Amino acid sequence: MAITRQNRDCLGMPVGPTLPQSFGFSVVRRTGSNMIVTTVVLQGATPNATYTVRLIQLGPSLGTSDCPGVDGTVTTDEFGNGEANVRENALPGATHVFVDLNNTADPNGDFFTTEPVSLSR
Repeated sequence: MAITRQNRDCLGMPVGPTLPQSFGFSVVRRTGSNMIVTTVVLQGATPNATYTVRLIQLGPSLGTSDCPGVDGTVTTDEFGNGEANVRENALPGATHVFVDLNNTADPNGDFFTTEPVSLSR
């Protein structure tokens, strides 16, 4: 999944203008032990910054997500590139997940997300 500057709410819905430029990618999978694992590859972001990583799981009914909480971090180098592996337990009933990244120094102005993807096996 492409990582873009598209802002999304806690239900994965786009907020604001569509911003399709890619700043890397994330590979998400559900393991046999019911974990959600992602590799985040951030490219061309703010140099020497630390971004929080949230795996936001969505349930089958509108209005259910696990939006609060941080699942990991990724730190960029002098070129704005960084990579991290993050995992969390799959929640009962979770059907989709998306990745949300926020710069700890500017969480509301420097952020990235992916589109929600299915957690089906």
